[in-house]
Amino acid sequence: MKKNCTSFYHLNEEMKRRKISMKDLSRTLELPLIQVQEKLTGRRILFLDEAIRIRNTYFPAMDIKYLFAKPDKSDMGKGFREVGILHI
Repeated sequence: MKKNCTSFYHLNEEMKRRKISMKDLSRTLELPLIQVQEKLTGRRILFLDEAIRIRNTYFPAMDIKYLFAKPDKSDMGKGFREVGILHI
């Protein structure tokens, strides 16, 4: 199985635990795999409705801010910050 690699640490860890692939997310979002990969690595905008669809489909009990938090570079990876990449 290919390693999932996203800019969102907690999302990445939860995907590994539940064996959810980028291909699964691609089907859920009804987008080409490359676009999903680009959204989750920060090369494209991940819209709020897409993040909500991922959370509702695979992680309904989890807080969306937790799933889509990014490591805070100024804290050298010790903390997480809410991300401004989600757009309505």
